[in-house]
Amino acid sequence: MNSSTGRRAPDQAGYRMYNGSFIDGNIASQRQLAGQYAAAADWSSIISKLKTDTKTHKIIEKIEIYTHSRGAAFGAGYITELITLIGQHPELFEDPQNEIDLVLNLASHQSGSITEPAGSYAFSIDHEGDWLSGNDMSGIVAALSTAEKVTGPFPGHVLQSFVNDVSAFAQAFAQNKGDSKKLLNDFVTKMKNLYGITVIIVQ
Repeated sequence: MNSSTGRRAPDQAGYRMYNGSFIDGNIASQRQLAGQYAAAADWSSIISKLKTDTKTHKIIEKIEIYTHSRGAAFGAGYITELITLIGQHPELFEDPQNEIDLVLNLASHQSGSITEPAGSYAFSIDHEGDWLSGNDMSGIVAALSTAEKVTGPFPGHVLQSFVNDVSAFAQAFAQNKGDSKKLLNDFVTKMKNLYGITVIIVQ
């Protein structure tokens, strides 16, 4: 890594994917590496956009990360790099240990090859019958599964099939920050009451 910029040396398949390669990216580790490159490149922009306290000038706005499909591995790399950079610049944050507030992965592709970095408050949601995704990511608080789907090809995988999931989860998260058990119970209840959808907690 270049210590002055935080950017990793461009010598891996992930870097080629980050720059638009059509060859790389079929392996989860390549997408994770690409996420690390992207986070390093985005760091200054991210910091400049986060809200700060008017008195201390420390960052008080939290970061939430949402991924879909192959983006889950990319997101794991992105989060890994953000945690590293936050750790290198703790003086910028009011609460550097908890700056990444939430990670929600939807229809994670090659989930068995993905591990969320330690310290990330991460969850995954997949849909029953979606052979493109799985629910066996490591390092997450819980893996959730529902039977939602839309019409068309890959009915349980496309992003549009997760509208109700994300809406209910976001509401439950906002109402139960810091309490995973209440968050999960509230999400299950909202999905049942609002949409008639049963949620299975698989991990």
